[in-house]
Amino acid sequence: MARLGRYISSEWLESPLHRMFGRWAARQLKSRDYDVVHLWSGVAEESLLFLAASKPQQLTVVVRGSAHIRKQRELLLDEQRRAGVPMEVPSLWRVAREEREYGLASAVCTISSFAYHTFLSAGMPAERLILAPLGVDVGAFRPSPADIEARIKRILSERPLRVLTVGTLSFRKGALDYQNVVEALPGDFRIRFVGTFSHECRAVAARLRGQVEFIERKPQSELPIQYNWADVFFFPTIEDGFAAVLAQAHAAGLPIITTHNSCGSDLIEHGETGWLTPARDSEAMSEHLLWCHHHRGRLAEMCRVINDRPRIRSWDDMARDYLAAVTARLAAGAGHSARAQSRELRFHA
Repeated sequence: MARLGRYISSEWLESPLHRMFGRWAARQLKSRDYDVVHLWSGVAEESLLFLAASKPQQLTVVVRGSAHIRKQRELLLDEQRRAGVPMEVPSLWRVAREEREYGLASAVCTISSFAYHTFLSAGMPAERLILAPLGVDVGAFRPSPADIEARIKRILSERPLRVLTVGTLSFRKGALDYQNVVEALPGDFRIRFVGTFSHECRAVAARLRGQVEFIERKPQSELPIQYNWADVFFFPTIEDGFAAVLAQAHAAGLPIITTHNSCGSDLIEHGETGWLTPARDSEAMSEHLLWCHHHRGRLAEMCRVINDRPRIRSWDDMARDYLAAVTARLAAGAGHSARAQSRELRFHA
C-alpha cells in the first residue's frame, strides 16, 4: 500500500492507513493486561484512547523514532526550500495526530539526546520523557586487532584516505552537503557510498559518480566488511532520531564526522573520537576531513583511542535503561507498585 505513494499523493493514503492500523492495534489490547503498552507514534492514538477509557491506570509509552514532529517538519521544510524539489515532509494532519498522542501517553520515549531536547524545546516536561538511546550488536561490528592495525598502517602510509558513508542518499540525510563536501575535497581521498539513493537525489548521485564509488545496499551481515575498508565515517544528516549506521561505525572503531542532528553526541567526544558540526555546515565538514588528511599521525592516534575505549553501547544497555525508566514509573503509579516490585517485567510482542 505504501508503494502506491509513488503514484498517488501520500496524503490520500496517510490518514486511512494510519487509522486502520491504529484500530487493529487497539483491538489487540482488549484480550489481556500488560505492565506497559509501548506504542509507535503515528499509529498510537486509537490504542491510547481505548486504554484511557477502559484502563486509566495503564502505563503507556509512545516511542518517537525521530525528533519532535514539529521540529522534524520545520527542518525538512527548510531543506525542501534549499533543495528546490518536493520532499516527504510530515503533513499537518500527521503533526496534529502525533501531538495528540504525546499528550495522551504516560510518557514519550526518545532514542537520542538530540530528539530528547527537541521535545523539551517544544514544552514537554522532562518528567514525561524517557531517554533510551539505541544500541548496536557490538560483537558483529567490533574490528579485530589486525583490522585496527591495518587501518592505522594505511592512514600513516600517506595513501588516499578512505571516507565511507552508509545509508540512503536523500536530502533529509544531507545529500546537498554531501555533494558540497565531495566536490570541495582534493584528490587525496577515496570516497565510497554504500546504500541506495532516493528518487529525488538521482541527479546528485549522477553528478558525483566520477568522484564517489557507489555500492548497492548490503545486508547488515556484510556491512562490517565495508566499515573495515574505511578510515573515516562521514554522515551529514539534517534530521535523524537515531542513525543506526553511526552506532555501527562507532563500534567498528571509525572516527566519525557528523552533525548534531542525530545520535552523534550520544556516541562520540568532539575532537577525541570524531567531530560534530551544525547541520548544513558543509564548510566545517570539509575542514574536518582535510584535517584528517593533513594530520595522519593524530588521526591514527584517534583510531587507537577509540579502540582502547571499548565501551560501546549495546542493545542490553538500551534495554536496561528502558526497563529502569518504566519500572520506576510503575512503582510510582497507583495500583502498580506491588506488581512492579513482585516480579520482573517481560516483553510480549
